Amino acid sequence: MPKEVLLELIKSKNYFIFLLTIGVFLLNWTVILKLGLVILRCNVDTKRLIFPWALIGATYSLFAKHVILNYLYFLTSILLIYLILIKISKAQADKAFFAALISLLVVVFSFLLIGQPLLLHSKFRPLMFGPTGVIIGSLVEAILPIFFVLMYRNHRHSELNKDKTYFLNVTVNIILLFIVYCLFAIIFYFLANCSDSIRWQILISEFILIGITFFVFIRIRTTFKKEQQRSEENHSNYLLKTILSKQREYRNFFQVIRTMAEGGKTSEIVDYIDDIFVEMSLVETFDEENPIFTSLLVAEQIKAKEKGIIITSTTKTTLSELKEPVKVYDIFKELLQYFVACEEEINTNTHHLNIEVSEDKQHYSFMITRQTEDGEKSSGPWAECTPLDGDQTLQPIKKRIKQLHGQFYYLYKGNDLIGCLFKVGKVKHKQFPFPIGL
Repeated sequence: MPKEVLLELIKSKNYFIFLLTIGVFLLNWTVILKLGLVILRCNVDTKRLIFPWALIGATYSLFAKHVILNYLYFLTSILLIYLILIKISKAQADKAFFAALISLLVVVFSFLLIGQPLLLHSKFRPLMFGPTGVIIGSLVEAILPIFFVLMYRNHRHSELNKDKTYFLNVTVNIILLFIVYCLFAIIFYFLANCSDSIRWQILISEFILIGITFFVFIRIRTTFKKEQQRSEENHSNYLLKTILSKQREYRNFFQVIRTMAEGGKTSEIVDYIDDIFVEMSLVETFDEENPIFTSLLVAEQIKAKEKGIIITSTTKTTLSELKEPVKVYDIFKELLQYFVACEEEINTNTHHLNIEVSEDKQHYSFMITRQTEDGEKSSGPWAECTPLDGDQTLQPIKKRIKQLHGQFYYLYKGNDLIGCLFKVGKVKHKQFPFPIGL
């Protein structure tokens, strides 16, 4: 802050503007350091970044110009950012210096790009040289750094949540691009009302706008390619595991049959083959309306059968009006795998899970239960919204169901957890208020 402006604030005793200036400086330094850490690929909690590092930077911004010459201010700012980044990230010296330089240049460029038209405009020029101008200038300096921090942070968040995030990166990038267009519309308005010759400012602004647009669209295109590649890889891995699982099962069957054939046990072979037909997962009729759910269910039946667990299913609906089907199927698969793992740990002679998928007017219901030791289905389970034993293993899945505006219940018989039930809504078709009947 210039010395004259600080003295003016002290003499006028305008403490509100003084505190607001400190707050803006804190924001500015937090964003600068955050951008530097993003470049260094170092993740630090924002609270830890504000205290003490951003506070040190804000103090520097308040009093540095009182003791440092103007032409040295830029160099000392780079040095301070460099030292803070080194202390926080423990990065190499050259990488930390590069991150500090880029962070500060983005701040300077943000002011030249957006703040310069305010200085050129005759109505705003006096305001920009006062205490209010310091606040406005600091906010303007933070705009482009915030843009890049949000973009790269969102990209990292999408990479860490590959299976739970669907094109979030693309959505946020488009929103940020829209905000940039709005900012440039304001810039062009100020430049158009400026009396000076500002052709070069307009050309530079248009060039930057085109560059940022290309940058965002390239990132969107890259994101789509990565999403498509990841989806194909997941599908291929899932299909390969299912084929290998079935191959191992067939190999075991033929080994047993060969051993019996070598011993001349013809009747035992016939009985064994009959047992295979009874226990083997078969799809009598292929559900053409919902092949994704059918293939998912059959694949899980095959993998569970390899572990000695039989899964039977009753599907009373085609799920044709299911909202967010990919997310729902992913939740269903994780719940089924959880109860298959629980069934493995139970010491019983038979392991049998039952799946029932049904619907009512507003919801689809997915219920997973296990059979008792005598082979009969557990009758009369009662539902609870929270686990009786306090186990929070399924809590993340419950939160995801709530995000879909669904309901999740634990099913108990006595004190034993025997399954779960979750409901999700159907797609609500909005009727046009003026239907056209021809």
